[in-house]
Amino acid sequence: NVQPQGAPLFIAFASLSMPEDALARLIADTTKAGGVVVFRGFSSGNPQAFITGIRKVVDQAGATNVAIDPRLFRSLRVDR
Repeated sequence: NVQPQGAPLFIAFASLSMPEDALARLIADTTKAGGVVVFRGFSSGNPQAFITGIRKVVDQAGATNVAIDPRLFRSLRVDR
């Protein structure tokens, strides 16, 4: 999904602590809308647990619309 030049990027903030069905819908809907789902980082500093959690809610083809960027959480003051 390439954004047209000058088009705003749709960002949805998410957490693996969300219910799996809600998170799966959020990722699918955001992907269909051309956006990206952003996570703060690895819970407990454990990348393997994050990967395992993501695999439960997203197919590998949609993984390109998932990102980890704690800077966005800080700069936009997202804390919940």
